[in-house]
Amino acid sequence: MDGNLVGSVGLLLVLGTFFIVSGWYYYRGRSAARLLKDQVLFRMFPGAACGLPLCGLACIGLATGFLISQPIKQLLLAISVLVGLLALVFVGWCPRGLLPRWMRDPPGP
Repeated sequence: MDGNLVGSVGLLLVLGTFFIVSGWYYYRGRSAARLLKDQVLFRMFPGAACGLPLCGLACIGLATGFLISQPIKQLLLAISVLVGLLALVFVGWCPRGLLPRWMRDPPGP
């Protein structure tokens, strides 16, 4: 295996894991509401909490797509690209029902 491929796959796996873990925390974390409610990123792009885990799945799918055999490779790469595009759409626009609970709840008195 080429050194550049190993580095690329490793970077995609690390990024994918980071996006999934951080996105899961943003979406389901108990202290996420307190820490993130006033952050500029989540005020401008409320769907980022939904899009980050999907972006992580896309990165991991791309990484595994580089490692597997040819017949499944194209299908996995196509699915990964579609999930990545869906993640971008969710960052820009996300249905209210998919937003984390701390973003759907109206502010308290």
